[in-house]
Amino acid sequence: MKRSTLAIILVFFLRFTLFAQADISELDNDFTEDDNNKTHSIFIWVPGVVTKGASLFINKDEEPDLKHTLRFLGGMRIRILEGNSNSVKWKRKTNRWERKVKRKNLDDLMVVKNADTVIHLKAGFPGNGKIRNYAFLINTDGTAVLLLGKSKLDLKKLVKLVEKFSS
Repeated sequence: MKRSTLAIILVFFLRFTLFAQADISELDNDFTEDDNNKTHSIFIWVPGVVTKGASLFINKDEEPDLKHTLRFLGGMRIRILEGNSNSVKWKRKTNRWERKVKRKNLDDLMVVKNADTVIHLKAGFPGNGKIRNYAFLINTDGTAVLLLGKSKLDLKKLVKLVEKFSS
């Protein structure tokens, strides 16, 4: 009964959030061969209810760490920027994203630099061993992605989950 009620609420809630987003076909029509120098951005909001709802469908006996991670993962905002990385709009938006992450006082967990790709993983620890805020900033030659989120993740359980999936 609990799962069916939650499923009905999620379907009702997601129906309105998905229609509130931009129509993908319109975005595809805007980008043509003549407009390849333009910069396009997309914003996606994933509420924390979705991740908590997804954790209900994972078996606790088989995947306890994944279930815990999804249960305490909050909402996230994803921003995607595509276009010419040398344009003024691109630089203005990516600088704004970096300032937003800097204002949150997040600590660097990992920085990966390649020839044309830079990935920043940052997280905020209030002192109790739990990740409160996190940010991924991925910047490549033609695409930039910013993922900002809130959580109540236990760092030890997250490390255990990463070790399990990496081996």
